[in-house]
Amino acid sequence: MRRCIHARGADFGARLGGEHRPLIIVLRDRQESAFREAVHRISPTTDPAIATRAIITMATAVSTWFDPLGPDTADRIAAQYATLALAMVDA
Repeated sequence: MRRCIHARGADFGARLGGEHRPLIIVLRDRQESAFREAVHRISPTTDPAIATRAIITMATAVSTWFDPLGPDTADRIAAQYATLALAMVDA
């Protein structure tokens, strides 16, 4: 699991500059830990590592397709994504 996360962090760090990599890794790990704890509290039977990666990936991918001039508002997408994330953990 760490291999996959480090690869993601390394790619992101390369885009921002190598000197920022340690901070990016700390912030990424904090975010992931908070999500894992929340997933475990909401649904102890759901694998928190898998659900966390799915939710974070889903959320970060919005920037690849969202168009603020498009038919969907950011609020509508956020509400739908919240519903989808909760459904992933059977909440």
